[in-house]
Amino acid sequence: MKSTFVVAAIIASAVLGALIVRQTNETPVATILPGPHVQSATGTAAPSRRVEDLPQYVAQAMAKAMQISEQIDKLIATGSPDDAMKAYSLVAKCIEVEELGTLIMTADEVKNTTRFCSGLTQRMRMSRIDYVAIAAKARVKGASTAFYREGPFGDPTALDTRPDDPLVVEWKKVAISQLHDASDVDISSLMTLSMQYRYGKRALPKDLTLSLGYLTALKEVEPTRQDGGIDNPFSDESLRALKEGMTPEQVTAATLAAHDIVANWRRAHTNKKSP
Repeated sequence: MKSTFVVAAIIASAVLGALIVRQTNETPVATILPGPHVQSATGTAAPSRRVEDLPQYVAQAMAKAMQISEQIDKLIATGSPDDAMKAYSLVAKCIEVEELGTLIMTADEVKNTTRFCSGLTQRMRMSRIDYVAIAAKARVKGASTAFYREGPFGDPTALDTRPDDPLVVEWKKVAISQLHDASDVDISSLMTLSMQYRYGKRALPKDLTLSLGYLTALKEVEPTRQDGGIDNPFSDESLRALKEGMTPEQVTAATLAAHDIVANWRRAHTNKKSP
């Protein structure tokens, strides 16, 4: 079962609802993010759907002698949520390069990317939201975080400009629910929840107790993230800084919440290893 903490967090955020994914004519904003595995929305640990390292996959795909349209068609034709995540990642990468440029790329990478992305269409830009929604619903690695980062239907500004729009409200429910569902088995979800609750960004309100709970759990299941000093939001120094200004009762509540999250994490990974 999900811990009472996670259930309470979901209820407090009003995250119950059905998935609605629609295309709009608004300008999309893309971000490609990595992230591990997932858990069932019912609280029962579900098998992780793993995709090979996405940045490596994207680089290899772009190096092939084909354009993005050919690769997207092949991926979507399989009907696989894993391949839907790959298709999303290819489109998102082309948009990322379009927006940020190629200054940090090698000459070969610039050549490959320019050729590969030359066939990017508006239909692909819009469809990427469908691709990541399919992947997130099927609990593909990193999809819940990518879905959340994209914003409502690929337009994160809608959270500020149309906060009361029923479609935006429903999107928030789905996006937050997917993050919480994935938090027992997905490092990227733990990171996202900790940071978003810490600063009260996007669809999540500021809640230092929840932020500390997820951060404490993250550091226990992924201890290598403690390096980097105060500039690393997941370091020991950052953890101590977060506790400053919190009451002893808040810190205790966060510690108990982290215990539950870690217990669920270990249970899910134990189930995953079982034959």
